[in-house]
Amino acid sequence: MARRHDLVLFLKETDLFGNPTPKTRQKVAAFAREGSFAKGETIFLEGRPSDSIWLVKEGRVHLLHHLSEGRVNTTCVIAPGETFC
Repeated sequence: MARRHDLVLFLKETDLFGNPTPKTRQKVAAFAREGSFAKGETIFLEGRPSDSIWLVKEGRVHLLHHLSEGRVNTTCVIAPGETFC
């Protein structure tokens, strides 16, 4: 229960849902799943369909584009409080 309470408080600090009521934040938190990833770990691959909206709580997420000649471009860096899908 404490983790969900922490998640409700985190959702209150984000702009993802505008200014939802406390009840709405609790409903969203009930469906949310927390996860953590190691530095350099792949969350999902470019071009694959996503069934989630990711909300960064801590750290940063680098969105990468792999080029045909083997190089990698960072297209975006997602910071805490920001989303990607």
